[in-house]
Amino acid sequence: MFPLKQKVFELRKSGLSYRQIQKETGVSLSTLSLWFQDQEWSKQIGQNLLLQSAKEASKRLNQFKKARGFALQFSYARAKEDAEKEYKKLKKDPLFFAGLMLYWAAGDQASLYYCRLRSAEPLKINLFRRWLEESLNISPTSIKYSLVLSKGQQAQEIEEKWARDAKIPLQSFTKSTFLRKKKGKDSPISSVCTATHSSRYLKEKMLVWLRLLADEFRSAGMVLD
Repeated sequence: MFPLKQKVFELRKSGLSYRQIQKETGVSLSTLSLWFQDQEWSKQIGQNLLLQSAKEASKRLNQFKKARGFALQFSYARAKEDAEKEYKKLKKDPLFFAGLMLYWAAGDQASLYYCRLRSAEPLKINLFRRWLEESLNISPTSIKYSLVLSKGQQAQEIEEKWARDAKIPLQSFTKSTFLRKKKGKDSPISSVCTATHSSRYLKEKMLVWLRLLADEFRSAGMVLD
């Protein structure tokens, strides 16, 4: 065995990968593959390297997730602090106050990520839309609308009606859902619209605003519990 190949074999036996050997000796990957293709011990080293690489990748991923988790928790804590400061100013805006009252009464408060309101009344959806866009500076393109329709209704026709009545861009509608007709019963001819903006950061703020709003009603002597 000539000296270069012997050195390559020694490096492989020490546990180096093909790329490490290539960097050390300059021998191409294709040549290394050819030299080691019939060496069972080399194949075992390769499998061990793959397992080691997978473990290291998993460890790095867990470290990344942990670091990201800390960053997100810090961000959410900051959102709560910002919400406390912003409330005193925002509550003086009639649109903000009306939108917050609407969300308190009918909005999704259970989800951690979705700022969502469902209604059969275009006026309420329009108010919710304006609240997000004008009071909270949410981009219109990040608000999505979905309809629940009765069998027999034409999705395009109803979408156009909601777009007119609630001032919703037609391109913001997602695919409509149709209610199944119960056996022996006629489905009511109606439609329900759900407006959704996905943001954990904003949701953290909104929950703080709702708490502050409730505290104000309590301090004013109104019974809420």
